[in-house]
Amino acid sequence: MIRNERGNMTLLTVAATGAMITLFLIVFSFANALLVKGNASSSAEQAGIAATAVIYEAVNDAIDEYDEQALMELELEIDVDPTLTIDLGETKSLRERITDRAEEDSRDRSPAEKSRAALNEVISNELRGGNDELEEIISEYVLAAIPESVQAARALIEANNGSTRDGSITFFRERQQIEVVASSRMESLIFDELIGEEERFVTDEGYGPVVPFIDYINWSPIEQQF
Repeated sequence: MIRNERGNMTLLTVAATGAMITLFLIVFSFANALLVKGNASSSAEQAGIAATAVIYEAVNDAIDEYDEQALMELELEIDVDPTLTIDLGETKSLRERITDRAEEDSRDRSPAEKSRAALNEVISNELRGGNDELEEIISEYVLAAIPESVQAARALIEANNGSTRDGSITFFRERQQIEVVASSRMESLIFDELIGEEERFVTDEGYGPVVPFIDYINWSPIEQQF
């Protein structure tokens, strides 16, 4: 009788231990899935930031070209009509106006953030005022920068051990942001062999910073698969 009771207790202990281990593995697998999803979300957001940085580089190049063209046109006007009294030293370029605005910004921001905010403010004001030449140049440069922007997003995702499988990048759809969809591969500690390869990839989306001036250029959303 005592031997049977001891045997039953042993079986009960083994069963309880097995149940606890199984429960632990299930909980751990669930937590792991959340971590994988979080990694996908983080990778997508950082990819959006990297892609947006490329767009801003292109916009800065566009500003430089615009300033060069504006200066050439002004010099041509003076050559055609020498009676014009235009002081080129007092005529501020777009770049100088952006720099001045950034220096006036007293908010607690990094120099890069102040410069970007100033760029958006000055450019938006110009475009709202009907500066078609600037709008055309910026649109051209932004469009040309898309392949490099896509590559920057892809590289960032892969560097974070994410995956571009079933991923995509959308340039300025409803928001003034770049939207990135990325995924991460999941492995389970329990019943892993029952999970198909297609089900292992957890996807999530992330967004780059807002680019306000996009509202003022002739832009149609562009979506590309990685």
